[in-house]
Amino acid sequence: MGLLSLFKSSDKVADMGKTIVEGTVAGIDKIFYTEEEKAENKMKITELKQKGYELWLKLQETIANENTARSITRRILAVMFCGSYLLLLLASATLFPWFAEWAGQLFEYAKVLTNPVLAVIIFYFGPYAVGKYLSKKE
Repeated sequence: MGLLSLFKSSDKVADMGKTIVEGTVAGIDKIFYTEEEKAENKMKITELKQKGYELWLKLQETIANENTARSITRRILAVMFCGSYLLLLLASATLFPWFAEWAGQLFEYAKVLTNPVLAVIIFYFGPYAVGKYLSKKE
């Protein structure tokens, strides 16, 4: 009885027939790889390659700006100034319990370096930090 009820409703039969025909046509169409489909696929591949080349060029521009002698020198100077400053502060804090006078002298040297170290931090590390902050806001 269930099989016969399928034929009673013509809408279900029409929908099922339409689905079968569409599936058959789509399957037959996929069997043959036409010249038009080949051309479309080649065009998509060419567009992807072009985007890849553009990204590669942007990367090279960024790397070129970061690896110049000037930027390497800035990096070395920043590490030297900040490292010296931190070394003086740590040595002062470490020596204070036993040699308070020496620790005070080291701390005075660290005070002298405070402004140059702040300038290095602001001008070298500042743009990177600001850029990261602004990119998070967007």
